[in-house]
Amino acid sequence: MIKSTAKKIVATGIIFGSLVFTSQAAFAATIVDTGYNDEYYVAQQMQYGDIAMGKINSASDKDWYYIQTGPNDGGRTMTLHLTNPNNYHYIFIVTKNDAEFVSVTDLNPGNNNEWVSFTVEANTRYNFGVLKSVNSGFDPNALYFLSPTIF
Repeated sequence: MIKSTAKKIVATGIIFGSLVFTSQAAFAATIVDTGYNDEYYVAQQMQYGDIAMGKINSASDKDWYYIQTGPNDGGRTMTLHLTNPNNYHYIFIVTKNDAEFVSVTDLNPGNNNEWVSFTVEANTRYNFGVLKSVNSGFDPNALYFLSPTIF
């Protein structure tokens, strides 16, 4: 009797856990680079947990994205993770409002994949510019992935 009840509880827990995790992933969107986001003021909007997927199409290409923090976000930590194509080094710039640079902590120094964190202010627009490093080539067909999260 106890074993049967325990099995039911475990099975219910596994099913419930699967539903919770799969439903959370369903809320994240993949933002595809439109090609019209090369300027700071035409950045594509993102939400926390979204994944921007884009390409650096030329040596001078820059892709801009932004996220707007809410009234309860002040003092929280945002992390940005930029996954680069193999053997290419892309970097990103973080600014707020009207192009004021944001000081970030590099969590993965010296590697192709960039991962930074910073403390955000409430009700503020944060902009992320993805561009080719001056020390790297580029592949116009190689995808990068950018994802913002907040804790």
